[in-house]
Amino acid sequence: RDMRIEGVFTQRIEAAMALTRRLNNGSLSLVAMVAPSQRGVRSATSNEAFELTGDYLYNPSWGFHDGKERSSRVRREVLPSVALSFNQMKGEHRWFATLYGRAGYRSISNLNWYDARIPTPDNYRLLPSYFDSDVVRDEVEQLWRDRDTRYTQINWDELYARNAMTDGRSVYIVEDLTEAPKELRALAGGEFRMAHHTSLVAAIVAEYNNTEYYKRMRDLLGGEYIIDIDQFLVDDERFGSSLLNDLQNPDRRVEQGDKFGYRYRLIDYRFGGRVLLRYHTNRFALDVGGEVESATKWREGLYEKQLFAGRGSFGRSQMLRSVDATAKSSLRYTISARHRVWGAVAIARRLQPLSQLLLQPAYNNAIATVDPRSITFQGEVAYAYRAPSFTATIKGFFHSESNRTETMRFFDDLSYNYVDAVVSDITHQNFGAELSSSVGLSSRLWLEGALSIGSYRYASNPSVALYSDRDNSVIVEGAKSYMSGLQTAATPQLTAMLRLRYSVPFGWRIDLNAAYASGRYAAPTPIRRMTRITEHTLSPEEFAEMTEQKRLKDALLIGASAMRSWEIGGEQSRLTLVASVRNILSDNNLAYSAYEPSRILRQGTGANLHYRPMPERYTYSYPISFNVSLTYKFR
Repeated sequence: RDMRIEGVFTQRIEAAMALTRRLNNGSLSLVAMVAPSQRGVRSATSNEAFELTGDYLYNPSWGFHDGKERSSRVRREVLPSVALSFNQMKGEHRWFATLYGRAGYRSISNLNWYDARIPTPDNYRLLPSYFDSDVVRDEVEQLWRDRDTRYTQINWDELYARNAMTDGRSVYIVEDLTEAPKELRALAGGEFRMAHHTSLVAAIVAEYNNTEYYKRMRDLLGGEYIIDIDQFLVDDERFGSSLLNDLQNPDRRVEQGDKFGYRYRLIDYRFGGRVLLRYHTNRFALDVGGEVESATKWREGLYEKQLFAGRGSFGRSQMLRSVDATAKSSLRYTISARHRVWGAVAIARRLQPLSQLLLQPAYNNAIATVDPRSITFQGEVAYAYRAPSFTATIKGFFHSESNRTETMRFFDDLSYNYVDAVVSDITHQNFGAELSSSVGLSSRLWLEGALSIGSYRYASNPSVALYSDRDNSVIVEGAKSYMSGLQTAATPQLTAMLRLRYSVPFGWRIDLNAAYASGRYAAPTPIRRMTRITEHTLSPEEFAEMTEQKRLKDALLIGASAMRSWEIGGEQSRLTLVASVRNILSDNNLAYSAYEPSRILRQGTGANLHYRPMPERYTYSYPISFNVSLTYKFR
């Protein structure tokens, strides 16, 4: 159980087995492993909630049930895997083969509600800033500042009481959003000596991925059932007569453990070959290779949704086919025992994930009318210096991805529709430099450091199309979104690390370390930067508020660790103790990550109507934290 954040916990067990059979000049190996786990996770929320509670580790996803702490967001995973591999030398040739399989499920639980009060305490409609009345706003603010858990956390007892007032049909439930993958991968080939210093590696590859997606009823919260209908259409004047999620099983009662809501599979099959030509001498190495694969992807609907009857939701969707290709090359040259240079370059054209090309994969076979392939180009050059007490490496890198498509699903506050957004023609462009070094100050004292400076940006203004998720009708098409120049938020622009390592006599090792990150930003959404929204801004300040990207506070983390290992009963058995402390400065308002919601806020009426972006959602890092582990390994 997490000692700082309520509702956060981990339960996990790992098991693995490896068997190896020695063959003449080779081996046959079998590896199997499984790690079932259950984790309560925290949710991001707005800075208003953090400031009201005075706690940057506030987690809105838990509450008390019968006086006990209960989380609404729990990740569960059981994904056993097995791999069989063969390797054998025959003369100057090497043969190899690998077969890998994985199956099981992973899920995350989620609160849902039907025609009932919102149960999530940090919803923007329940925060003080939403209320126009000063009296109401002050009363709500006081409840938050008092940390009244009936208001600041999920009130599980109230949800049970509300369900008890019905005829058995639950209005509040806990559902599991589940993925059940079945993966099979095979590779077979050989390495052949072609001439002096020259060899060829060739292999055939095949992959099959079949992942089923569905909702499973985790808990009816005291109720007995729900009816498997689209609750969002109950009061819809036009589509209110097309409520059934599973037309082939009308008015099906969903009870605990049942699948419901949606059910479909995404299937990805690919087959191809890889070649790598290698020329190696003592000083010089050149690799030139490529991959060509035939890829096929499709969606298979297992429920026939009434809104999209027939092939619109049930059965196979249109098949996407592509010949994916990758070309790559690397060069390495050893100038002397201390100096070495190398470089690499690669270009690839691949079919994008099907989940990013479907308008609404949960219940829709429609595929966006965009080019489904993306193109990536990447390269790096580097120089390394090695001496007995000093090493240094400097590297320059470049990575570009173009023609990328992403789909999003959200409530559109301008059209009052749930929509599917297809964001196409996205270009990411990353480049920068990295430096790492280590210096031996004495036989027991080493200083290590690393520095990375880079630019990780959107390099285009993508095109956005919005489709109503009720009938696939076009709401907006070809709208521009002002994304060019924004940070992708995946990597800080500058990171630095410094570590002092000292080996104490009698086996102790002590580390002091500092890490710094600057140029961190909230993950941007293209929706609020669309021209259809920015044209409603009434001043340059409102336009800037809608389009600017929030920069996060620079991070400085200082830590220390100590390790000691003892032999017990001979060299085959060893006891290891590791103790560490992180964030010694105890900076408790250091944002770990942030993202922009896709919804916007309406304010005012008539001629005074204007829009503002919904506040960013944050998660914050831990303050000073300690960790102690004791490990015993024996044979």
